[in-house]
Amino acid sequence: MNTLSTITDTVFENQYTRTKEFYEEYYKRIHIKNRWFIFFNICVLGSIISNLVSWIFFKGDSDLLIELVVIFSVLWILKIVMYKSEKVLRYEQDLKLCGGFPFEICMTVTDSGLDYSVKNYQTKTHFDFSQLKRVKKTGEFFVITAKSTFPFIFKSDSFSKGNPDEFLTFLKQKGL
Repeated sequence: MNTLSTITDTVFENQYTRTKEFYEEYYKRIHIKNRWFIFFNICVLGSIISNLVSWIFFKGDSDLLIELVVIFSVLWILKIVMYKSEKVLRYEQDLKLCGGFPFEICMTVTDSGLDYSVKNYQTKTHFDFSQLKRVKKTGEFFVITAKSTFPFIFKSDSFSKGNPDEFLTFLKQKGL
């Protein structure tokens, strides 16, 4: 077997279409089901509950309780507005770029790096592993961030070659 073909052989392949449902779930994971956002909510709710108990049983500061509730409510509303507007904006941008059709994504991973292509936009870009910073598993997505560009999103259920567990192991071996 030729050494050059071994280097460029596809180890993993992930294909999917970025539909409205894709953006709905992806941005929900990023904005709402994010572990830091959940941790923040637990802390703020705990603070509200402890202030409520303090106010009811010990005649604590009701102003602080009201402020916490208002701040928590405003932050939640902002987070939901960001989630809804971002998912719609990104989907509409995709449709404009592809003449009204959603992006058809194909990502292949070789020993040398990651090839990102949008089939119906006729673009293909190669990124060496040295250009990639980290991988994050969130729900049914693997998000790989590069040093200078947007995230590469792999769907767990869309591997046409390889599987999610092997993929994570492979990326760890590559230093991600």
